[in-house]
Amino acid sequence: IINDNQPPKLDEIGDKTVKEMEELYFQISATDEDDQGELNYEVTNLPAGADFDNETGEFRWTPTYDDAGEYDVTFIVYDRLEGHPDRESDQKTIKITVEDVNRPPTISELPIGPHTINEYDMQEIELICEDLDGDDMECVILEIIRDNTELDKSQWPGWMTLSDKIFTYNPDYDVVAWDNTDGVEFRVKFQVSDGTDYTTLVSTITVYNTN
Repeated sequence: IINDNQPPKLDEIGDKTVKEMEELYFQISATDEDDQGELNYEVTNLPAGADFDNETGEFRWTPTYDDAGEYDVTFIVYDRLEGHPDRESDQKTIKITVEDVNRPPTISELPIGPHTINEYDMQEIELICEDLDGDDMECVILEIIRDNTELDKSQWPGWMTLSDKIFTYNPDYDVVAWDNTDGVEFRVKFQVSDGTDYTTLVSTITVYNTN
């Protein structure tokens, strides 16, 4: 008995590129000159988290932030069900490239503000900076506003210092006028950067007069 069945042919798929946390969707297709019935699809080396529909040939994948890299994925089409003696197939291997997406660093403060302090007292704020990509970070004071007036860098109070993510403030006796019962408000903007993206945090400190 001569098997005259001709194998099906997968249509061109082509390599794919996607960024982390973006969906990659495409549908493979094939033709069968013998028209032996419904075509069936399979895939090997399917990336973790990806979905493939064996009946429709639809592929969906949203790579996570940990999936950057290259993936060789093989798609196969069959013209008959598994176990049929005349079953024929075709296959194509494509490369899926997942591009890395930088995650901005995060910044928070301990204790959580707003903060109050009397003249000549001392307090510290710890800046909690994290980068989920493991990038090096730099944390700086970006601006200081005193009672709604932004100060030039040369006017920044010497009693405010930032060292190794510890912000220390020890206001002098002359920061607040003796008859000012509302205190003086300082808004300090911190910035943490990983060299690509940055995040800011504004900490509010009110200084009260000490007689």
